[in-house]
Amino acid sequence: MSEAPGLINVLDREKHLVREIPAARFLRKELGEPDIFIYEHAKTRAWVVSHWVNKARGWFEELQLCNDPADIDRPMVESLKLWKHAATPTVREYREQLRSEEQSKLREQADRQEEAEDHMKFVRRKLGKSETDPGFQTAAFPVVKEGGAL
Repeated sequence: MSEAPGLINVLDREKHLVREIPAARFLRKELGEPDIFIYEHAKTRAWVVSHWVNKARGWFEELQLCNDPADIDRPMVESLKLWKHAATPTVREYREQLRSEEQSKLREQADRQEEAEDHMKFVRRKLGKSETDPGFQTAAFPVVKEGGAL
């Protein structure tokens, strides 16, 4: 059994008795979320609405505790819908996040380019060279012409 990250639980088949009951099917249909399931805790007999984070590894997240799955009501469904919306970005939100990340990378590149240009201007001033001076090398190492002369 692998260790799950953060607040994610790892399924223990002796403690977490996954039940395929009408309430689980109802929630999957109502939420449009195929990874919703309900388990009964073997010791406490509490019922827990949960969501598979990684079913292959047995990682899940507990969403809602209920005394009896027959007691699932509209307020509980609405709170689960809020969870789903908060956990699942919309296509627009995803695109905006990608654009934001791309713009951030472009800004960082522009900042690095500007810093490099400022550094080159500083070096030129210190050496008394102009931008058009052919003797001024912009490479990290001076370019040596054939014969060893600069």
